[in-house]
This record gives sequence, structure tokens and C-alpha cells, in this order.
Amino acid sequence: KHAVSIFLIVFFEEIELSLAPMSLEILYQDQWLVVVNKPAGMLVHAGRDPEPDSQIAMKVVRDQIGQRVGTVHRLDRPTSGVILFALDTAIEA
Repeated sequence: KHAVSIFLIVFFEEIELSLAPMSLEILYQDQWLVVVNKPAGMLVHAGRDPEPDSQIAMKVVRDQIGQRVGTVHRLDRPTSGVILFALDTAIEA
């Protein structure tokens, strides 16, 4: 009897997907507020569990307009609708 050893080497290649940046419909914007249409299934702001930036409205709008935004109010994740973000810390909730 002969012992046969088989070695299997598997190489995994990291694949980076290039996706177009997400954007939300901006309904109104001035120097104090930006108002967007939030789709159902999207968080308003980050929570304790990790989520991709593309699933957090606050981060999507920040990246879309190139400036910090703060929450004025929230909508539940399963709820779609109009959401206001503050562009000035004096009017954040």
C-alpha cells in the first residue's frame, strides 16, 4: 500500500466592484436645509450595526452635495418620504 497526498491550493482574488455612487432626489436646498426623497429600506442615519454607506441617507446626501448634514427628524427604515437634513448645526434636532 502506498500513501497518496493531495494538496489543493486555492487562490482567491479580491474583486472590487465599481458601482456608480448612489444619489437621492433633492426636492429643495438652501443655505440651512436640504430636503430629499428617502426611499423605503434606507436608514436615515447610521446605527449600531454596520451598514454600507449607500444604505444611509445622511451619508449619501453628504457625499452628493459635498458638505456635512445633520438630522432634523427621522423616518423608519421601511418608510419612504420626505426627509429634512440641516446644513447648519444651529437647526439640528
